[in-house]
Amino acid sequence: MLLIQLVDKRIDELCDKFAVTRYKIAKKAGMNTSTLSEIKNSQTIKLETILIICDALEITLKEFFESSLFARANIDLL
Repeated sequence: MLLIQLVDKRIDELCDKFAVTRYKIAKKAGMNTSTLSEIKNSQTIKLETILIICDALEITLKEFFESSLFARANIDLL
């Protein structure tokens, strides 16, 4: 799976874990609500965007990427 797809899945996991919607994360982060929904159709995401999401969820980047989703075997390069 492409890395952007894994990031999108991780956001879904975190939404479930914290019982929040992407809309609530976007509002708390002060970002456009379409930003999180558009990740599914995007080919790239800025690390800064992931950091903003982490800040809204009150987690670290390390916690964001601490998921079996990001095992090297799961990541396809372009």
